[in-house]
Order: sequence, then C-alpha cells, then structure tokens
Amino acid sequence: MEIAAPAIKSVIEKIHHKEFELRFMGEIIGFPQSVSYKLCSDSRIYPFFKLISLDEPGLEFTVTDPWTVKEDYSIEIPDTYLESLELNDSRDLMVLAIVTLIPGKSSMSLNLAAPVIINSRSGRGFQIILEDSSLPIRYSVKFGE
Repeated sequence: MEIAAPAIKSVIEKIHHKEFELRFMGEIIGFPQSVSYKLCSDSRIYPFFKLISLDEPGLEFTVTDPWTVKEDYSIEIPDTYLESLELNDSRDLMVLAIVTLIPGKSSMSLNLAAPVIINSRSGRGFQIILEDSSLPIRYSVKFGE
C-alpha cells in the first residue's frame, strides 16, 4: 500500500490530547526488549509526541507525523506489515517518524527510512525499514531561525 499525506487521516488529529497504549509486533531498532509503549501528546512540544516504553523505565522517543516537515513524503508499506497490524481501514493507520534532537544546535533530524506504523484501533505497531533507498535516515530540519 502506498501512503502519502492525503491518503491517511492526520496523526495529529488522532493523538492530540490523547494517549494510546501500543504493542509492537517487532522491535524498535536497537531495543528488542521493549515492545509495550504509550504514545502521549504534550502541548509543550506539539506537534511532537512521546513514545514511552512501558517495559524499560526511562526509555522514550520523540516522534512526529513526517508530513508536518516533509509534505511530499510518500512511502510504500509492504502488505505483510499491514496484515500483521490487522489493518482493515487505512484511516486507522498512523505513520510516525522518530526524531533526533541535535544538542546545542537549532536542528533535528527525522528518520524517514524507518517509520513507525501503528494501527490506532488495535494498538499494534511496527518500526519498518523501507526498501526505498532515496529516503534518508537523517532528514535534517532547522528551527528557531
């Protein structure tokens, strides 16, 4: 299934002022022991969200809707992942990018090559590595200038 900005309901609409408990069907890369998470909004960091591990205290990721920073972002999600998510309606699909803040600089990067995909209805999730080699692991974004 090809996913582009108009194809899914905005992640921001789905999770703003809400919390979701999630169960990952695979690991977030590098963290195999953590599969249960809570996705939380926080108005102080909007449009960013926290993905907080319920298995490992202190482990959390900052994530965002990739279309908020790259409007032409488009991905192809293999059907095997969508089937594992038990996704029956594309409107239940959330796609998030993990954000890395660069200390001491007015910039951050988004991992567009390995998004987190979530079925917002079931709470099932994956981090997938896309086959599209044109998508960067570190998509740089400047802010505050």
